[in-house]
Amino acid sequence: MWIFSPKMKHIEKIYPFIIASFLSFVTLFFLKETFQYVAAFCLSIENSRIQFNLFSYEGHFEPSLMRSFWVYFLLYFSPLFFVIIVIEIVIFAVKKFPLGGTRHILLIFGLFHLGYLIIYIFYSSFVLILNMNSANDLLVLSNYLSFDETKRIIFTFFLIFILVLYMNFSTRRLLKYINP
Repeated sequence: MWIFSPKMKHIEKIYPFIIASFLSFVTLFFLKETFQYVAAFCLSIENSRIQFNLFSYEGHFEPSLMRSFWVYFLLYFSPLFFVIIVIEIVIFAVKKFPLGGTRHILLIFGLFHLGYLIIYIFYSSFVLILNMNSANDLLVLSNYLSFDETKRIIFTFFLIFILVLYMNFSTRRLLKYINP
């Protein structure tokens, strides 16, 4: 095939990046929201629906005061749980594949998800601290729990601490497979 000719050897290295980018896009923008919708459905949240706009795909639900704290904790943190589950599956799968294209795809896929966690942490922290008028899940949760500004800042720093600790732990495990 002409793509794999010796002159085109550099294109062969781009394929894992393209495949991992596409899979990460699908996972983060479609499956993550679908997971949250399924979690809302399983927790029997009323008025839950999936809304698809031109640039977004989101699961929407309306909290009621009848539910417990843990139900809404699981519901609003379910996208983060989904990303963490995907990262853990990737780390487990990387162990099973030998060095090659599939392993490169998995490593890039896992690194994209870790990058998403970094962006999500700092964006959510920024929104929580400034109390911006946003549809951010963590801001909605903090408003539902009626946190004042001090509690919101403590909640934000606790969230940052826990997620950075997890990212440090999972990045070290992934690095073992990048430089074997």
